[in-house]
Amino acid sequence: MNKIIGPVYPICPAFKKNEELDVKATANYIKYLKKRGAKNFIVTAGTSRVNLLNDDELMNLNSLLCENTSTNDIRIVSNHVYGGINKTLEFVDHAARIKATSIIIYYSERFYGLNQTFEFFKEINKKCKNIKFMLHAVKLRNEVVGLGSQVDLGVKFFDRMSTLKNFDGIKEEFDNSRLRYKLISKYSNKFNIITAGPSMQGFLNSKWHGLTSYLSSVGSFDPKIEENFFYKLSKSKNKKNIIKFLDLYENFWEDELPEGWHICMKAGLSLMGIMDKTERLPLRPASDQTTKIIKKKLIEMKIL
Repeated sequence: MNKIIGPVYPICPAFKKNEELDVKATANYIKYLKKRGAKNFIVTAGTSRVNLLNDDELMNLNSLLCENTSTNDIRIVSNHVYGGINKTLEFVDHAARIKATSIIIYYSERFYGLNQTFEFFKEINKKCKNIKFMLHAVKLRNEVVGLGSQVDLGVKFFDRMSTLKNFDGIKEEFDNSRLRYKLISKYSNKFNIITAGPSMQGFLNSKWHGLTSYLSSVGSFDPKIEENFFYKLSKSKNKKNIIKFLDLYENFWEDELPEGWHICMKAGLSLMGIMDKTERLPLRPASDQTTKIIKKKLIEMKIL
C-alpha cells in the first residue's frame, strides 16, 4: 500500500464560455495546487464534474493530472460513472498508461447483491497491472428485496475487498458516522481511507482511530491552509487556536454556502483569476449575489 498522508485535493475542470473543457486553465490550476504545496490529487465525481464530461474529456482530465504533477505525488484518476465492466476496464488501462498512482472506481449506483458487487471488483483486480484501484464508497440504490431502499457496503464486504492484491482503498462518504468509525479503526492500516466532509473537522474527529488523509475543501483555494493545519495545527494541544482556525477557514464552507460547495468553489476560483466560473447544464454559475458573499469570505481569509 502506497500510504496517503495529508489532504487530498480534488481537480476542478475549467470550462470556456462556450462550455468546452478549458484544457489550459485546468492544467494551470493543477500547477497552482502543486506550487502551493499539494502532494495528493484526485479526480472525483462531484468536484471534477465527472457526470458532465464525456469519455474523451474525462481521459483528458486524468492525463492532465498526471502530466502536471510528479510521479512522487499521489495521483488518483477516475473511471466514468456509467457503464459495466468493459467500460471500467478501458479507464483502468488508460490510467496505467498515464502512470497514475491508482484509479478510483465509481460503481453503478444500483446494488444487486454483495457477491455480484465483489465479483465486479475481483475482475478489476485481475486486470490491474502497474496500478492500484480504489472504490468510491457511497450508499447504493437497492435492488434486492428486503434490504430497504439504500445499502451501505459494510465491514464484511471490506473484509473481502482487503484480500484483493490491487485494492488500494476508498473515498468514504456513506454518511454513516458509526460505519466510518468502524472502517477507519479496522482498516486504516490495511488500505487507504480518504474521508469526504467535513474536511479538517472530520479529520480531527477520526485521526485518533487511524485516519491519515481526507478530501480537501478550503485548501482548493490555497493548499497552504490545509497543509499547515494537517502538519502543524492538528498536532497542537491548544484547542482554542484550532477552533479559531476552523471558524475562520472551514465553518462557512461546510455550513453556510448559498448554492452548494461545487458551484461556490468555482466562483471563488474565478474571483482569484484561476478559471472562469462557467458551468455546464444542469449546473449554472453562482449568482452575482452568491459571488459577492464568496468574495467577502475570501477577503476575510486573506486569499483576495
